[in-house]
Amino acid sequence: MPELYSEKVCELSKESTDDALDNGLSYLSSKEKDLLTFLLKNRIFEFTPIDISKKLGVTNKTIINRCAKLTSNGFLLPNIVRERVLFLFSE
Repeated sequence: MPELYSEKVCELSKESTDDALDNGLSYLSSKEKDLLTFLLKNRIFEFTPIDISKKLGVTNKTIINRCAKLTSNGFLLPNIVRERVLFLFSE
């Protein structure tokens, strides 16, 4: 019986996590999703906006704005190092 309960709790937890991810992604624009996809596909887990802007051929301000939206939805964590902002993936 305890095994049955633990399996049910695991199922409910997984469904809840999937729903939270879908809800977080629904608030993002297509360009923000593209940035997130680019970061994940290239396994970039720690970056500065200027580095990414050079790779994508957009302005630094554009990347900062997209990162701000990803941060507000819990996908990135800003880390201020001296005078530079470094973004990290949240866990």
